[in-house]
Amino acid sequence: MRAESIRTTTELLQQADAVLVGAGSGLSSAAGYNHYHHNTVFEENFHDFEKAYGIQSLFQGFYYVYSKPEQQWGFYSRYIRFMEEAPVGQPYIDLLEILREKEYFILTTNCDIQVPKVFPEERTCQFRQK
Repeated sequence: MRAESIRTTTELLQQADAVLVGAGSGLSSAAGYNHYHHNTVFEENFHDFEKAYGIQSLFQGFYYVYSKPEQQWGFYSRYIRFMEEAPVGQPYIDLLEILREKEYFILTTNCDIQVPKVFPEERTCQFRQK
């Protein structure tokens, strides 16, 4: 079934005049930046937050109730720096290659800045809840 789905998707993309992409956390997870689960990326870069607060994932780090704002902003600043310096994940590079010859637009809820590292600003919208 998987091979058939890939063939069908490939044919539809080839026939399309334009493509609208919804990029969510699955794309980042496939790139190795899984925000919801404990993983090697988290252990290597946020082990001190795990030790001090018992935080098990990036998502937990964002929503943990720290006792001081400095602790919270410490996590936020580490996360931002980490994602700024992180290499672009292969799924994003692959998606760019697939879309290269097409008119496309990308809507994303991802806050890990992978989309703007690869795609031009005029072809993306990073929307957030307020």
